Parts: sequence; C-alpha cells; structure tokens
Amino acid sequence: MKPWKKAALMVVGLLSACSVNPAVSEEVHAVLVQGTEESRAELQRVVSAGMYHKPVLLADNALTESSILVVTPRPLLDIEQRPLRGRDLTVPVKFRLWRIEGKCWLERIDNKKRWLLTLAQCVPEGSITQ
Repeated sequence: MKPWKKAALMVVGLLSACSVNPAVSEEVHAVLVQGTEESRAELQRVVSAGMYHKPVLLADNALTESSILVVTPRPLLDIEQRPLRGRDLTVPVKFRLWRIEGKCWLERIDNKKRWLLTLAQCVPEGSITQ
C-alpha cells in the first residue's frame, strides 16, 4: 500500500473515532435552577398534562432540591366539598427530572412518558450546594 493511502486511512480512522462521544447522550438526574415565572408555569402545565390534564398546585421550589416530584391527587369530595370518609385509595404520581444533552426532560416514572421543558434550566443533581 502506498504511504499516502496509509496516511489517508489513518486520518479517516482518527476523525471517525473522535466523533463518537458516549457522554453526549448521557442521562443524569437533574434539579431545576430557580427559574422565572414562565418556567414555573411551564412546569405546572407539563405536570398537569402528566396527570391527564388535572389541575395541580406546585410549590415555587418544586424540583429545585431533588430530581423527584411526588404529586398527591386531591382527595375525593362530597357534594358539599367535604372530604369523603373512608380509605383513600388514590396513589401519588411520581415524576423525575432528567438532563439529557443539556436539555431538561420531565418523566412520569410509572409509564416512562417524557416531556421537554423548553423554558427551564437544570443542572445535574448534587451539583448545587445549599
């Protein structure tokens, strides 16, 4: 094989090896950076969509300290808006925040459905010190 062909093959091999970066698609648990009112409203809309469009009320610091968000459905009420008596069999719904390729994704844990948060900023969990 001619020396220039050998050198060209080596360059092509090196360039193709450099383009593979396994860390790019790494998924890490994330927390939100305290955001704007718009990003909190987006989070509330996405969680509501994840709860089959039931209205939700979230704290201002939701997902800022932990990557897990637990949403407890409202208790069933009677016609006079009093809680029904008896055992409440509703199950809390858990969500997890992920950082994937620099973007924030919220996942409903039980069915693995994910939503992209376009207005939110997130960092890997544990990277912010309190």
